[in-house]
Amino acid sequence: MYSRKARVSRGRVLITDKRTYAGVAEGSAFGEKLVLLAAQHGAFKAKRLWFVSDGALDLRRLRRQHFPRATYFLDPWHLQRRISDALGFEDADQVGGLLTVAVQGNVDGLIAALAEFGPPAATTRNGTACWVT
Repeated sequence: MYSRKARVSRGRVLITDKRTYAGVAEGSAFGEKLVLLAAQHGAFKAKRLWFVSDGALDLRRLRRQHFPRATYFLDPWHLQRRISDALGFEDADQVGGLLTVAVQGNVDGLIAALAEFGPPAATTRNGTACWVT
């Protein structure tokens, strides 16, 4: 979480009050601590709020329940893994350009790039036919 940034040079910004919360705890205990920390740092008054996670079901529920205005992002490592799994790539390096387009937030570009690979694989790890879960 952060609320202030300073321009360091052209195209570079320094986040001056970044807060990170991580922990190993039962889902509801983790969620309660995260929500309290977010409230203490004014997250619920923010103009824009981002929620970054590994895509775990408990964290997606936490975001929907306590941070409904937040824009959800899958962290880059898990995004790369999910794209690789969905397309059936053995080597994560094959994802390359797709990951770059996804991280840039270029949804139309990502859809166009995915279309070049043809239809999605029949199933992914969880048995669902889709590009990225």
